[in-house]
Amino acid sequence: MQASLAVGNAGTSVTAVDALAALKLAAGRNPNANGTQVSPYQLIAADVTGDDRVTSGDALAILKMAVGRSDALAPEWRFVSENHDFWNDPVNGVQSLNISRSNIAYDQVFNVDVQGDTQVNLVGVLTGDVNGSWSAPANATLLVDSYFQDMATRLGAPVTQWIL
Repeated sequence: MQASLAVGNAGTSVTAVDALAALKLAAGRNPNANGTQVSPYQLIAADVTGDDRVTSGDALAILKMAVGRSDALAPEWRFVSENHDFWNDPVNGVQSLNISRSNIAYDQVFNVDVQGDTQVNLVGVLTGDVNGSWSAPANATLLVDSYFQDMATRLGAPVTQWIL
């Protein structure tokens, strides 16, 4: 079984703002204007070339997506298990990611033993959409913030991993 999701309004979701965010990540800077810690999903979204790094090349590729160049990469969905632990154990009360702009390695293989009804919860990351501006269709079922707050508590991760 392969997971997929229609990209929908990806053309309006990937903008020059995302290219700037990717460039900031490539330079080791936080792209979040409010100072929120960088999310692992931002790093995954910024790595549009798929080489497990965020570089100025990714920023250029995102800019090409944003302006609709004919040689632009197409945005695609990458899926991550919702329970994936991206966080190191806190040191002196400070939590850090176990992936970085120079090493975006995470488990991209899902082994699911399907016997009867099976539910697998995944996080979809749209490549190029570094600021998470993609929005679900109007008829989509959305999860409430408390779902993510509970998951953050269970995983020992900041809720900003899912909610920017």
